[in-house]
Amino acid sequence: MEQEGRRMTATEALERRIDELCAENERLRQENDRLRGARDVWQENDVKLRELVRDLYEMAYPECPSAFEAAFSDRMRELGIEVDG
Repeated sequence: MEQEGRRMTATEALERRIDELCAENERLRQENDRLRGARDVWQENDVKLRELVRDLYEMAYPECPSAFEAAFSDRMRELGIEVDG
């Protein structure tokens, strides 16, 4: 490798590679932080969705025909929402 008209020493090459790896590590840390934030938002929305479905089920249940109730209950279980019965 040439640097200002001379070959880099092995130490200089290693230092350069270390700098590159440190920069890549920092980029990956920032990406990881961004993904954690996105995951947190997804989890919060998942909780809200489960609560909404549970509330809708409880409001609709008394008037639901049994076939509809069974289908709705199955879909709620697929989402991981506990269903009585």
